Amino acid sequence: MRWLDDLSQAKVPAEGSDVMEKARSIWYEERNIIGTAISHLYAALAYLLRGDVGWYRTSVIWAMDIMGDHEYYRQTSLAIPLALFERFMSKPN
Repeated sequence: MRWLDDLSQAKVPAEGSDVMEKARSIWYEERNIIGTAISHLYAALAYLLRGDVGWYRTSVIWAMDIMGDHEYYRQTSLAIPLALFERFMSKPN
């Protein structure tokens, strides 16, 4: 979960290729639902840094979809995924 903390606190490199490489390394290292979702969030950041808004939004939605496969998130309300969806579907800053 340290990767999620790093991502949320913007402790990641500003270079898109470095962030994409981090996404790949997380995916290969973890190979589980949460690790895959986090790797998609890193990929989303990499796409955003490249200015590729379409893949940015797609990666965020993939991460949300994967989180929906996790038992904990299936038991919670749709409020959290809906808020994430609305936030990330809005125009990025």
